[in-house]
Amino acid sequence: MNKKGQKRSMVLNQMEKGEIIGRKPHHALDENLRKRELELAGSTYAGCNNQHFISTLLSF
Repeated sequence: MNKKGQKRSMVLNQMEKGEIIGRKPHHALDENLRKRELELAGSTYAGCNNQHFISTLLSF
């Protein structure tokens, strides 16, 4: 196994042991905003297609 493979294996082992916690992407939505969008998608905008839902959200 080459160095890159060894490092990958080490990291995976650490993740399995719970020593490494996954990081949130820098462009991830705020948790409250994400929950609100899910609420709207399931209630007010239920049945809308994705494109209509996104364009409606962007108009606010």
